[in-house]
Amino acid sequence: MTCSTVRLIRNLQRRFCGARTHSRYIVKSFFHRVLVEPGSNLADQEDSIQIVGILNDGHKGFMDFAQHIKDPQVKAFFVKESQARAEFAYQLRNAAGLRGDEESTSGGTIRRLWGDVKVKLGGGDHTLLETAEQGEDATKEAYQKALAEEGISAVVRETLLKQQVHVQRSHDQVKALRDRRAA
Repeated sequence: MTCSTVRLIRNLQRRFCGARTHSRYIVKSFFHRVLVEPGSNLADQEDSIQIVGILNDGHKGFMDFAQHIKDPQVKAFFVKESQARAEFAYQLRNAAGLRGDEESTSGGTIRRLWGDVKVKLGGGDHTLLETAEQGEDATKEAYQKALAEEGISAVVRETLLKQQVHVQRSHDQVKALRDRRAA
């Protein structure tokens, strides 16, 4: 599945899902047939696609910020987290039976651009850590929201629970690093 096909389907969803119930059913049905494995749970797909997008944001964001961070220990942590997010996206794609190539979210793209602007304006490690923590907050919220959903399969729930523990630890570490830089 190409990225352009995924974009087309998402645009169809945005355009028709709010219009009429019948249109919503048609687009969801088409979306389900094209992007997911046969026999997969639709609730798994919708939540997983959102989280995979956020994980892709984390992968790109941590890698981008690692290039600008001056502290070698923080840089190593960011590279490691970038790799972990890519692995988490792969695991979740497999658990949910996703076939598509999910893209990043617009919020993640904006956070990365904002981080780049801060660097260009002379912001140091502290400002990048602040931006990284905002991204971690969004990731934490997405996991909590997905796990609150009823109807997700046991396999996807188990995958999300395992990953959520790591995401929470990562968030706490980014926050601690930020607080240390502020002092």
